[in-house]
Order: sequence, then structure tokens, then C-alpha cells
Amino acid sequence: MNHELIILGIILATIPAWIFGRHFKSAQNHGPLVLWKTKKGLKYLDKLAAHENFFTVLADLGIIFCLGVFGAYYFYKKKTHSLRRIIAYYVFFLAAGYGIYYIATLNTTGLDLLAALAVGGFALFITYSLVLNTGLIIMSYLLGMAPSPGIAPVIPGVEIPGSPLFVPLVPGVIALIILMVVHEFSHGILARVEKIHVKSLGILSLGIFPIGAFTEPDEAQLKRVDEQRRMRVYAAGSMANFAAMAFFLLLLFGAQSLISDGMQQEYLSTLDYINVTGTAAGLERLAGLQIYNTQDVFSQERVPGKQLTLQTNQGDIQVTRNDQGMIGISSYTAHQFMQPSLGFQVKQGLLEVLLWSFMLNLLVGIVNFLPFFVFDGAKIFEDAVKFYGRTLGTPDGIFAHSATVSMSIFIFILLIINVMPYFVARI
Repeated sequence: MNHELIILGIILATIPAWIFGRHFKSAQNHGPLVLWKTKKGLKYLDKLAAHENFFTVLADLGIIFCLGVFGAYYFYKKKTHSLRRIIAYYVFFLAAGYGIYYIATLNTTGLDLLAALAVGGFALFITYSLVLNTGLIIMSYLLGMAPSPGIAPVIPGVEIPGSPLFVPLVPGVIALIILMVVHEFSHGILARVEKIHVKSLGILSLGIFPIGAFTEPDEAQLKRVDEQRRMRVYAAGSMANFAAMAFFLLLLFGAQSLISDGMQQEYLSTLDYINVTGTAAGLERLAGLQIYNTQDVFSQERVPGKQLTLQTNQGDIQVTRNDQGMIGISSYTAHQFMQPSLGFQVKQGLLEVLLWSFMLNLLVGIVNFLPFFVFDGAKIFEDAVKFYGRTLGTPDGIFAHSATVSMSIFIFILLIINVMPYFVARI
């Protein structure tokens, strides 16, 4: 799709929504952005917040997922949990973190990354990953090579040149809405668990396009509460995304059978290595017996030295079994897609929604722990630095704020370098 047309469509769509939003008290205009606030749904937060133990455990796990050993040691020093429970939380984090790492990277090695994850949680893991990618990009530029970008922006329906990730428009938008609702609702639930007033819920839109959701807690009250209660509210978002990721992964496993309606099995097996100069032959009969799949080939009696006739769609072939009774070929069962029906297309669309809901909840859950000022990870990081500052005898909150700002600036520089290959191929 032409990118200029997409941009023009977005601009045209923002104008009526911006004008329309000016006439509603619940809407706040910020240039092309519109905040749509509502108090509807707040009572459901209170109902869910009644399950206090579950959400408290989820949020405490989130603090360890974000900070790793430093999160576990925080609970140890605060004495809010027994040592046995803290160890159980940390072991669960290591197991789940390794699983998330493998799903995100399809890599079982990378001991340095795994060590960063174990020590500093996803906050250090993401930061260290950006540092590694930055080093590779700088080295590639110095060697006169074209580096690969270190990050991939996600815009449903827009294929970004050089990005390995393309999210289809409709499934991507649905998945984004799901993850935003899950993420923000969890913040609201934990706020109510911690007895913090929630003023409103809402949606952030670019014109008519929803690009975010939000929960509006009482900021003054949030600042006054103990840092553990505050960190729980911040950590809840990513942990809810991880929980949603696991839920959609289970649904994906269960929904794989949906694709079978769109396939039919050819009742033959295809044989390779019959003739190196020809194409693979479709096997129909072996020693006079009808062949439907590869299992029929391997279930034949294997008599060493026995001569066989393979009846294929390319004529008959005479073969002799070797000393092990093998024919000396490789085979696979051929499938082909049927003409897609409406039902199949609906099922395929459902699978895409499940897939991208799984993927985007995974990615947002990880990235949101980055100690960068626009993410919850920065707020958790600042509260953790405040606590460790008090432990080391520097109780002034200015130090924690300065450390968070410095970390955000450092990460901003890393992000700039990681997106440079999209714009600068070589230096």
C-alpha cells in the first residue's frame, strides 16, 4: 500500500474526530490526539480487585520480573514475604523468564543475556540487548557494511522497509486493542487493590484510530503510598500481558486443528532420489498394495534383497531392497490447499488474531519493563533506586530521579542508534 495514501488517510480521519471531540466534556484534545474518558467500567475494577491475593502475587512477581535479583532482595529487606516465598517467586521468574527469552529469540544459548536476565530482570535484559545491538551497528558502520536495525516498529498494516516484522492491519488492530485493555485494566485493578482512587478509564485515539488505552489513578494519592504498593501498580501491566500471552499460546495450540478444514491429503506419497535429473515421483502402489501415506511405505515387510515394483505417476520403477531391507529412497506425504471457503477464511482470521495477540502481548510485556521514561519500567526503577538509596544512606529522592533521567537519556541514545539503519545504510 502507498505510504503517502496511508498518511493522508490518517490526517483526514483525525480532523472530524478532533472537531467531534471538542463538543464532549469527556474528551480532551491534544493536537491530533484525543483522550476519551469514562467512568463506566470502574465498578468492574472493584469486583476484580476483590480477588486481592491473586493480583497481589501477580504484581509482586512483576517486580521481580522487572528487577531480577534486586527485586527479590527488595522483598527480603522489606520482610513483606518469607524467604521461602521469595525463593519460590525468583525460581518461577527464572523458569518463566527463560521460556519468554526462548520464545522471543528462538535461542537457547546467549549465556550473557540469560545472566543479565537473572541478575537484573527484564529491565537489564532489554538494556543489555540494546547495548549489544548498538555495538554491532557501530562496528558495521566502521567496517563499511550495512547494519541491521536493532528494533522493529510495529504499525499494523504498514510494511516498513528493512523491518523483519509485518503486522496485518485487521488482526493487528484487534490484537493491539486487546493488549491495551488488558494492560491498562490491570493497572486499575491493582490501584483499587491498594486502595488508590481511580478517576476514570479511557482510550487515546489519533483521530478515529485507537492507539492506546489508559487508567487515570489519583496521582497525588499514588505518590503518597509506600513504594511497594506503587511498584505493584506499575508492574501489573506487563504481568497481565504475560498472562494474556500464555492464555493466547494455549488457544493457539488448541486452534491448530482449525486449519485442517482447509487442507486435503492426496492419497499418494512422493518419493525423492528416484532420478537426480528428474522430479519427484508420486507413489501409488508398492508391491501391488495401494499407498496412501508414508506410513504405508514403512509398514511394508522389509526382506533384504527382495525386488519390488513401485507404481508411480511417472511409470513403474524396479528397485531391490538393500541388506537392511531398505528401498533407498526418502518419502513424504503430499498435501495441497483446497480453494479457501468463507468458513476457512474466518478461521484463518481468528488464528491470526490469536497469533498477533500472543506476539504483541509478549513484546509489550517485555519492552514495558525497560527503564525508559515513557514505560512503567522507569517508574519501578526510580522507586527501587529510592529504596536502595535509603539502604546506602542517601535518602534524598532527587538522586533516584536523577538516576532515572540519566538512564532514560542513555537508553534514548541507544534507541536512536538502533533505528539509524532504517535511514542510513552506510557511513
